[in-house]
Amino acid sequence: MKPLKTICQRGAVVLCMLLSACATPMAERSDPRDPYENLNRKVFVVNQVFDQVLLKPVARGYSNYAPNFVQTTIGNFFGNLADVWTAVNNFLQGKPREGIQDTGRVAVNTVSVLRAWPMWQPSWVFPSIRKISGRRWASGG
Repeated sequence: MKPLKTICQRGAVVLCMLLSACATPMAERSDPRDPYENLNRKVFVVNQVFDQVLLKPVARGYSNYAPNFVQTTIGNFFGNLADVWTAVNNFLQGKPREGIQDTGRVAVNTVSVLRAWPMWQPSWVFPSIRKISGRRWASGG
């Protein structure tokens, strides 16, 4: 029962931090360029505590205890989601060939998952062409 007690204690700390950040009145603004500086600092502290108490232990548990095929499957799922944006980005850059390739790759990967095929694919089968979003406007003129 010790782990459950630790989780409850950490949850109580996070809840107190969240409530104290919401209930604290704003003090004098120290910098007129950032009128929400005090709020930003409190939200930053809450995010740090949330990261330390909840997200890092979950991430460590995932990397230490989840089997490799589960990690690969989840990674491929999110990679497939990213390829949707890559396809949109290529179409917006005026690159229909790359956009069609990305759309086809997403379709094939999605169908292969729906038909219960393994989600691993060697990199030479359907290579992903990732583009930086900022280049969208650079290629358009």
